[in-house]
Amino acid sequence: MDIQTDLPPLHAVRLEAPWREPDVALSAFADQPWAVGLAGAGAGARWAYLARDPDRTLTLDGADPRDAFDALAELLGATGPPLTEGPPFQGGVIGLASYELGDRVEPLGLVRFEGWPDL
Repeated sequence: MDIQTDLPPLHAVRLEAPWREPDVALSAFADQPWAVGLAGAGAGARWAYLARDPDRTLTLDGADPRDAFDALAELLGATGPPLTEGPPFQGGVIGLASYELGDRVEPLGLVRFEGWPDL
């Protein structure tokens, strides 16, 4: 997927809502592509994140010659100022990096599964 570079800088927005267990909140978006939830567990967990409908996406398969980390940096682009009272994660990249991505850093000859991207 091509990277869109004409988008505004990424920024954080804090929305307050009644508490719902993260898996329950995320289940409402189970059929949406790119929906993701991040949540900690235990007494020290303070923040939960629900992300959906991203402004930008990036997929690199094993045959893509681009440097994966340069492509991620380009995807991230400029960021806005952080919210002073906001959560620790205020924008960036959420995604999946396959084990085979390591083959791009150090040639290991890893077998790639057809249809499964490196990033």
